[in-house]
Amino acid sequence: MQNFSILPLPFGVSSSYFSYLPEDPTVAKELLGYLLWNLPQGEERRKRIMVERIGMVALALLAVALLSRGALAETREFLLITGEPAWEAKPGEAPAMDRDRGPVKKIERYVFHPGFLVVNRGDRVVLKIHALKGDKHIVQIPAFKTGETQILRGEEKTISFVANKAGVFEIQCTNHLDSHKEGPMVGYIYVFDKK
Repeated sequence: MQNFSILPLPFGVSSSYFSYLPEDPTVAKELLGYLLWNLPQGEERRKRIMVERIGMVALALLAVALLSRGALAETREFLLITGEPAWEAKPGEAPAMDRDRGPVKKIERYVFHPGFLVVNRGDRVVLKIHALKGDKHIVQIPAFKTGETQILRGEEKTISFVANKAGVFEIQCTNHLDSHKEGPMVGYIYVFDKK
């Protein structure tokens, strides 16, 4: 059992009430009935204890509801940078093969680093994207309808969303979608379904 005594306690509820929180809703209902009908004597004391016990029961029921849903969603924050790795053939080496242009002496590609992120379904995801290479990037995550965010070289912009479905989804730079613009510039988010 978790002890919730570190929480700010409303209605004058004392922290000693939180040494036991029922996980079973049936037990919580029985506890509610006991607390509300077995009150000590004296009108003022009775009112104070009634408010105290109602607050404790409300918090206990909230805890039961949250615990029954499984692990709570978290905020996952990532720093991504835009990079442009390049390779150039040295004298005597074979040229690189570009899939659209054929053999070339130099090949470059825009990338997100890291290019693969893992989160849980239900997590709030915060991507802080810093543009180190390229004049302009237009970033979107179509699966989560983030819209397009323009990031100029040297800027850092934030994209946030709730990962509300499981699967593997693309982070795209729509400015660098094909090899004519040193693309495709794509990263991936794996949303793990924690069922």
